[in-house]
Amino acid sequence: RLVWIELLQHPGYKHKRPLTALEAEGFVDKTGSGMKVALQRSVERQRQRKAKKERTEQERIERRVSRAVCFLHRALDLERAADRKKQVDHFRAEKKLRSDRNDWLQRKPGRDMTMDDLMTEMPQSLKQRSSGHHAFDATL
Repeated sequence: RLVWIELLQHPGYKHKRPLTALEAEGFVDKTGSGMKVALQRSVERQRQRKAKKERTEQERIERRVSRAVCFLHRALDLERAADRKKQVDHFRAEKKLRSDRNDWLQRKPGRDMTMDDLMTEMPQSLKQRSSGHHAFDATL
């Protein structure tokens, strides 16, 4: 209040002319209560804007974190799917090797098989070890 009155009396006051002490006090008393409310509203609006800015900043950070988490989940899912596919392919190849090996071992002599055919060694492709540990693998 005192500072405002002093400013209204200052020679640099450019409104009309510097006010006298009584005029300045009257003006401050008349408009002071309205100015106090306006100032409080202004401070409140500024506080709300700051809180909203902080809230939007927090929301932006949370959104970034959420996107990063989704990206990581997606990457992990893709990695798991690739591992699963690799595992399935490996099991499929082992099953085929076992089947081919069994077919070769279970062959029956027929009209088109000679004694040399029966005595031939197992093909190298069927000799390779599978990762499964079977009793007959150790003898190969």
